[in-house]
Order: sequence, then structure tokens, then C-alpha cells
Amino acid sequence: MTPTQTLLKREYGQAVYDLAQRLLSFDDAAERTRQAQLVVNLMVKVHPTARELPDPQPRLWHHLLMLCAGHLDVEVPYELPPVGPDDLTSLPPEKMVFRLRIPKQRHYGRNIETLVQHATRLTDPEDRIAAIVTIGRLMKAFYRTYNKDAVTDATILKHLGELSENRLNDIPLERIQQERLFDSQLVVGNGPGQPLNDATRTKFNKKGGGGGGGMGGKKRKR
Repeated sequence: MTPTQTLLKREYGQAVYDLAQRLLSFDDAAERTRQAQLVVNLMVKVHPTARELPDPQPRLWHHLLMLCAGHLDVEVPYELPPVGPDDLTSLPPEKMVFRLRIPKQRHYGRNIETLVQHATRLTDPEDRIAAIVTIGRLMKAFYRTYNKDAVTDATILKHLGELSENRLNDIPLERIQQERLFDSQLVVGNGPGQPLNDATRTKFNKKGGGGGGGMGGKKRKR
């Protein structure tokens, strides 16, 4: 049995393969052809998805001839190419190569590592500081998502150094802690992930923290 026949046996089952081999024992050509048509009809029943193929009957007849290794002498009602060596041999499929690279810090993910790599290639000092602040805020948010414990700026800065191989050390820890650069404070209604800057915080506080139920704190006139 060839590798291709083994594949077809799985597709149509052992019973179909045995019936196909039995066809070789018929001496009468007409009876052999009639029995072959019955086997083809059975192949459709045991493999219903064959009906969804374009022009399934010629394909089924060709598979029957392949099951018999091209030795079946019958009158096929279709013009089919002869069963050749390529039909009776199959090479094993090529192995798919998956580039599985485990992140250094799994709770941050590979996207953070990609951002870190881009940040290390920045040359403008202001752009580097802005990138460090943005990445630090993302790392702190991701850390809190996957860890219930509180995280310090020192831990985030340490992890950032590990991810960047100490190439993103433009901001000292004291400044990060004093200015709370890695803290991302949100305003209700501003949308997720939008930090509250000083101008927005001042404007927000003047409005009384968004209270008043949309009346601006004014009393309703009766």
C-alpha cells in the first residue's frame, strides 16, 4: 500500500479500500465496470463532502483508480489522466516554522518590547523622554491588570531597564517619583487610556469635579 493509498483509505474508509481491491478479481469487464460504479456511489455516501467539490464524479473515479494503484481496467465514463507515479507517492508535508519567542516579561507582552526597541532608536532627547513616560505608564497599567499587588515606579523602571538593556535611562527615578510620570490618572468620560494633564486637571477642578448633574451647580428657578 502506497502513502497516497493510505491517505485515501482514511478519507473513504477501510471498507471502500477493500471493495476497490476486490474489483481486481472480476474477470468479466462489464461486471467489473458495473461494480466499480457501485463503489463510486458508496464513496459519495461515506464521504459526503465530496458532493461540495466542483465536478465530483471524475474526481471520485480518479480516486478509485488510485486505490487500485492504476491496475483497474474499467470503462470510466469520463476522460481522466492515467494514474501516474505522482498519484501513488506523496512527500511528507513541510514542517511549519513557528517563531515562538517568549517575552522577557510575560505580563507586558511582546508589543511593549516592540515599543521599547523603537524607543531605544530615538535620538531626540524630548522624544526619548516622551517615549519612556508613555511606555512606563503602559507597563504600570499592564502590571496592575495581571498582578493584584501594588507596583512601584522603581519596579517599572527596573523592568524597563531589563527590556531595553539599560538603554532607556534618560529619566532618574527621583524625577519619576516626584512628578508621578508613570501615573496615568483618568477623567470619567474622557475615554480609556487618556491621561489627565495639568491643564485638564485645573479645568476639571474648577467645574467642581464634574458634579451638579449637568446644571453647573446652579439652583433651579421655580
